[in-house]
Amino acid sequence: MHAHIGKRVAMLGYLIHVKATDTRHGQRMTFGSFIDTAGDFWDSSQFPDVAACYSFRGRGVYRLTGIVEEEFGHVALRTQHFEKLPWNPDPRYGAK
Repeated sequence: MHAHIGKRVAMLGYLIHVKATDTRHGQRMTFGSFIDTAGDFWDSSQFPDVAACYSFRGRGVYRLTGIVEEEFGHVALRTQHFEKLPWNPDPRYGAK
């Protein structure tokens, strides 16, 4: 992500955790944590305009599009659009 700061990118990641919070104006926004196919962790932010249009729908793989930003030495994706992708669960771990 460091090589793409300031650029619009599309990223795939398996959703690990979502934190929802309210802005000081009472609007809902979310932060997502993901792991990619290389095993690297990365974060995303969904500001109120995006959080109002899209919502996370549980565990699975998501495609997020947005701008890579750096703040206080931390790089994250400022999401513009995201969607949960269809996937087939591994039968060894049961259907979830």
